[in-house]
Amino acid sequence: MKRVSLADAKAQLSELVDRAAAGEAVCITRRGKAVAQLTAVDAPKKRIDVAALRAITDAMPLSAGCAMKTGIDALPGYVAARCGLD
Repeated sequence: MKRVSLADAKAQLSELVDRAAAGEAVCITRRGKAVAQLTAVDAPKKRIDVAALRAITDAMPLSAGCAMKTGIDALPGYVAARCGLD
């Protein structure tokens, strides 16, 4: 973790924010003691619209060699089999 004095952090704020956004934590100190930590924000995960996904997969034609049984309903078993988890 990079340690930076408050005075230096003021002068280099843009660079420190870029480093934090890239995953590097930055510790800001005052008189040699840690007073703040600059880290990246976790991006919120977008929820999957299951109904829309089902509509898309149901509309897709199955190829002759397709291992999937019925669109999205077979996905967990298909993934487990491909990953050796079955």
